[in-house]
Amino acid sequence: MLRNSGMVVVFVCLLGVIAFALIGIYPNHATMVELDHKITPLNQRIETQRVIVPIYKELLKKAKQQDLHGLDYPPELTPAKPEDIEKFSIMLSNLARENQMELKIIAPDSDAYLKNTKYLGMNVSLTGDFFHFRRFLIQICYIPFLQDIESIRINIKNQKHTYELRLILAQE
Repeated sequence: MLRNSGMVVVFVCLLGVIAFALIGIYPNHATMVELDHKITPLNQRIETQRVIVPIYKELLKKAKQQDLHGLDYPPELTPAKPEDIEKFSIMLSNLARENQMELKIIAPDSDAYLKNTKYLGMNVSLTGDFFHFRRFLIQICYIPFLQDIESIRINIKNQKHTYELRLILAQE
């Protein structure tokens, strides 16, 4: 009987170890495998960012050192005096001529002019080559009282490019 009871004790202990393994260890192992599957993409993302961050920092440093395309930042906005508004059409015609463009129309927005607002809309129409128009746009951005270029419309008819701009000027 002692011999059988010793076997029963060993069998019960073995069942206890197996039950502990099934109840305690296997669910933890399954959870760990699931977590490993979630961690793998995160580790890949971290590694990608570890590679990209130095490049990003270098690009930021370069962007701070020099302006894009060698252009300076436009001056701070200063409201135009009435005499500046009067000279604006001359200024635009000179810029158009310098950039081999032909200025067709410069017309102020009569509603804003009559309402005496702080902003004056100007409708401008030009003709010329697209690359000259690009230079023209860059140059008008340096006009200190130019608040905004509200719209640009490009029409092409028979190889002739017409550009219509809506400019917003800040005025006193």
